[in-house]
Amino acid sequence: MDVGFVVFDKTGTLTLGKPALVAVELPAGSADTEGDRALGLAAAVEAFSEQPIGRAIHAAALARGLELAHATDFRALPGVGVEARLEGSAPGRTVFVGSLQGALARVRDPATVEALVNPLQDRGETGAVLVVDGEARAAFGFTDPLRPTAADAVARLRRQGIEVMIFSGDSPAAVARVAETLHLERSRGAMTPETKAEAVAELGRSGRRTAMVGDGVNDAAALARADVGIAIGGGADAAVEAADCTILSADPARVPLLVALGRRTLHTVHVNLAWAFGYNLVALPAAAGVLEPLVGWSPSPGISALAMAASSLAVVLNSLRLRGASLD
Repeated sequence: MDVGFVVFDKTGTLTLGKPALVAVELPAGSADTEGDRALGLAAAVEAFSEQPIGRAIHAAALARGLELAHATDFRALPGVGVEARLEGSAPGRTVFVGSLQGALARVRDPATVEALVNPLQDRGETGAVLVVDGEARAAFGFTDPLRPTAADAVARLRRQGIEVMIFSGDSPAAVARVAETLHLERSRGAMTPETKAEAVAELGRSGRRTAMVGDGVNDAAALARADVGIAIGGGADAAVEAADCTILSADPARVPLLVALGRRTLHTVHVNLAWAFGYNLVALPAAAGVLEPLVGWSPSPGISALAMAASSLAVVLNSLRLRGASLD
């Protein structure tokens, strides 16, 4: 059965994975200096993070010359965010930086979180919320450009008869903006690693094989549950370990080439099997002497051995044609 669905992660797979901080939203009435203060708190926690957004927050704080507090008890929460305790001027503060859902589960006033995030969603930006001791202090907006080959990769997969979609932990608005740019009708945002894996498995139960393409720790479960897990080069080790294969370059345009190569390989296997079974169906009885009563001739052992070697050589040569196969 051929691949029917290809599911892409968004950040780092279809996009460059290098988000840039473009906005800091603060609660109404906040002083201008609160933006840098909030960024410094978030960067102190994200100093330990391996996620692209975490690195972007940390880089933005360093670029502004902000002094960062020391963080302890750091915890990475896959698909949710990061959390730590800060020492320094106000020791013991618990600081969370992460998704809207993660922030809503930690704040006393959900309305404040929604007020901070709504402007980011209206602009289609990826968002992260800063929560300090149960209080929403800021929301950060990011943009992450698409990879130059993303649109071509999607178009080629669709020409191959494959339905393409995006599953992402990013905000639904940011995911929808990318899906619209790539002319995709199906996309889902705000997904945890668990819901992403279950959604991939549900596609597989539809009777069509599903390929999952991702690069991050959050994609590992979905890569393992897919019929074919494809890790993008340069991604997290967990994604590479969970995937069935790895594309060494971080280029989504390699995915349709991989699909085309897989189809050509499967076709070659079928041809080789048909040839081997057909050849042996005829050659083995002939070598056993079945032809002698009919035509008065039977191949000698030397000729039989040579014919068998020629059959094996034909299979190998047919397989070697894959090296020069056109995958366009």
